Amino acid sequence: MTYTNTRQSTALLGDELAPAETSTPGRDNSISRLPLASRDELPESLRKQLDQLESQLGYLPNWAAASALGGEASYHLNALLLTLLGRKGELSAEDRDFLALVSSAANGCSYCRLNHIQSYARAVHDHGLATRIGLDYREVPELDERRRALADFARKISVDVHSVSDDDYAELRFHGLTDKQIFEALLVVTAFAAGNRLTVALNVIPDTQFFEN
Repeated sequence: MTYTNTRQSTALLGDELAPAETSTPGRDNSISRLPLASRDELPESLRKQLDQLESQLGYLPNWAAASALGGEASYHLNALLLTLLGRKGELSAEDRDFLALVSSAANGCSYCRLNHIQSYARAVHDHGLATRIGLDYREVPELDERRRALADFARKISVDVHSVSDDDYAELRFHGLTDKQIFEALLVVTAFAAGNRLTVALNVIPDTQFFEN
């Protein structure tokens, strides 16, 4: 099956919504269950944020186009997610991308899983390893103990947060993580849980760029 995402930038960044590509009620094209917002409807902060994202990537990702319907709230959610992955933090950028990948897989978000397979592959220069982690990190024996502890922590939070115990925090500390690093890991996992669930609920279609390499 071939996915197309060439229309979302026109619909979102143009003056008006593009004509519908499907007869399904309430949909403007094939990338989301809800209509895409027109450029004129977007607050300036969100419009600038999306323009910058498109400029950096060379295209506007479907998740960003689909979520723009939320206006100012979407701007703040995007800012949190992009900040957690893009800035210098307590954890390395590689650790944060790893957590986003493991969390997306645990939450069953195919879009985010494909997205973070690509970004983690660039970080570690190994697309095969990133793909295997995205499928199931528990089947990747070469993960070191520290990375596996982070993955186990992320999966617990994603699948059954009530099963998280003091022992999980002790395990992370045993592998050298500070309390600030543990808290940042929590932020990444819980923030991406929101992004995962939003993307799944909207049934956002993966970008064609995910399949080009």
